[in-house]
Amino acid sequence: VLDSIENIERLNASHNHLRSIEAGLSLRHARSIDLCNNSLEDVKLRDLRELEFIDMSDNQLKELPDLSEAKELKTLKMCRNSISFIPSDAFAKLQAVEMIDLSGNRLRTVQEGTFMHLPELRK
Repeated sequence: VLDSIENIERLNASHNHLRSIEAGLSLRHARSIDLCNNSLEDVKLRDLRELEFIDMSDNQLKELPDLSEAKELKTLKMCRNSISFIPSDAFAKLQAVEMIDLSGNRLRTVQEGTFMHLPELRK
């Protein structure tokens, strides 16, 4: 259903019962993606060149999805999931990010240097 929406600028698929997005959904022109309040356990997105905002809060994600293509990302919301580990390179390519919200997760380990190379990070 969602595999031919690469020209969309805003995607709001919140408050559904989505369990996964596994097909490598291409969102080439998306600036804003809202996937909050689903039952997502796995998310695979691609072509995120213009993405500035993504909200994947209130899901069942156990790890961070690969957002390395999202070079323009400014806001990342991943609160209230089941994330317990953040590797040191998780945000390495997100040089424009200003805000990361990981509150309400089950964080046990955040590797040293995880937030070191984020010059725009404010929160």
